[in-house]
Amino acid sequence: MRRKRSKTKKSALALRLMAAGAFASLAPMLPSDDPVLSGAVSVVLSPLVQLAQHASEEGLHMILDTVSLLLPLHPDATAAAAPQLIPALISIWGNHLDDPYVSQLVNENVAALSKISGLLPHLQAAFGPILVEVFGNPSNEQLPGVVETAADIATSLVINSSWPLPDVIMNQVFPLICSRMVTTVDNSFMQSGCSALLGFIRCAKEHLLVWHDGQANGVQYILRSLHRVLDPSLDDPAALYLGPLISKLLEHLGNQLGDGVPQILTAALIRLQCAKLSSLQQSLILVFIKLMRSNPSATVQFLNGSQVDGQSGLQFLLTTWMAMHEEFHGSYHIKNSIFAMSKLFGESTLDGVAVPGDLAIDTTKGRSSRSKSKAAERQMEPLKVRIFKLLVREHMVIIEDLTRHADPDSGEDDYDVDQDGGDLDMGPFEDQSSSFQDYEDAFDEGLIDDAYDDDEEETDPDVLADPVYKINLKEYLEGFLHELLQQNQQAFNMFASQLTEAEQDHLRKFVFGPKQN
Repeated sequence: MRRKRSKTKKSALALRLMAAGAFASLAPMLPSDDPVLSGAVSVVLSPLVQLAQHASEEGLHMILDTVSLLLPLHPDATAAAAPQLIPALISIWGNHLDDPYVSQLVNENVAALSKISGLLPHLQAAFGPILVEVFGNPSNEQLPGVVETAADIATSLVINSSWPLPDVIMNQVFPLICSRMVTTVDNSFMQSGCSALLGFIRCAKEHLLVWHDGQANGVQYILRSLHRVLDPSLDDPAALYLGPLISKLLEHLGNQLGDGVPQILTAALIRLQCAKLSSLQQSLILVFIKLMRSNPSATVQFLNGSQVDGQSGLQFLLTTWMAMHEEFHGSYHIKNSIFAMSKLFGESTLDGVAVPGDLAIDTTKGRSSRSKSKAAERQMEPLKVRIFKLLVREHMVIIEDLTRHADPDSGEDDYDVDQDGGDLDMGPFEDQSSSFQDYEDAFDEGLIDDAYDDDEEETDPDVLADPVYKINLKEYLEGFLHELLQQNQQAFNMFASQLTEAEQDHLRKFVFGPKQN
């Protein structure tokens, strides 16, 4: 009989976990103000937390995963359960430091809790001493996932916080992360450490110049870590988040760094020249893309005065950027690249710059896509011609994606690309389209381009507040091309004559033809 009871208990536990998981999956479909949802979250959370203390490894994974899904559903119910949930997460993590999946799930729960109004101070007070203990114990580096999880938790505790930070976070956790960044050989921690420092920069901003622990101020600590990650001898994965860290530092503290800015940018160019991993290359190119957005003339001047591998920094960056643009991934990064390229049209100093252009291969068959097969030989062409081609091709991809989304069974997979160029007389098309939206208006709230939505949720508040993040790329590109035509039709026709026949037809039909419904 005892064995039967044991089986019954195990079956009941499994059913409860499955029921909680099913609820967590279905609950997001309910309105957030549904009283049933509030009551159900309150009822489900407490028993799950109690079960987690005694669950098997597999059961614990399921519970933590389910709890992380429940936490955002009803903030008030979550806040009410927080006094029980926060110490439970600390206890679970401490008892399972050798389980990297538990560490990951604890971090996901802390990240979800940190977004609930009023809970950050409680999380900082509870987890701050734990993080000090984790970072201060060298043996923890031997446990997979522990120190990087601690850095990820630190990120959650500071990135949405306001200044001042609690003493335990700023005076103990911050220096420990920076010190470990300088000495560690753990690539995963270097990535998580960069994210944590990015969070401290966003929270503290200019206060990092004033804060001092008797050894260095906050900016000096960050610069030491930054120079370590900039070291070309490090593996590429260790520097994966180097670009965002540099951009965040320049965005919030660039005016206070003085001569440190050109030193950082020169080191970034050298790191880019050595990088082999495309994600790292994109990350570093975006540092300069964002500078091109805010101050193209000064950025061009700096790059012209730099040398990389026997050529000017400007030539090196533009060549690398133009070659890699079609491999960029992430909606925000693509939009940044497109917006910055459009700004370069106003730089007369770039009129004589040439970059590698199209591949010298036959593409009469196949698609006009953002990613193309690689080949060794490319034809040189003026920079602005290259940019014009890339912008037109981006518009082609948007239209193609929108068409496919509207009619997934149409069978119209791709555009055929004809390499034969031709002269494009844009005159007859000037009056065919109805009034177009000014391309600056494409930044309006709510006009996020469906064709470039990310599957991955963007969490950086600075990114979410950037007008480029909300840009409607289709409207922006159409407005830009119309304005370019109106400003200088002769130059526009010269650019258009370098397009393939398919690309010219696309302009006639979708940009300068009658307005598409």
